[in-house]
Amino acid sequence: MEVRFGGTSTVVLPLPGIALTAGKIYTVYAKGFVGGAGVQALGAEIIVNN
Repeated sequence: MEVRFGGTSTVVLPLPGIALTAGKIYTVYAKGFVGGAGVQALGAEIIVNN
């Protein structure tokens, strides 16, 4: 998975090694700023809903 700038092919946050399981429901979201530091750094979280 990758987080990209909207409407572009520019990857701003690669998310390697994520294994998704069939039959599960996931929520994936990105938070922070590209080029941000500390608590403002770009990151992502994956939540298993099912």
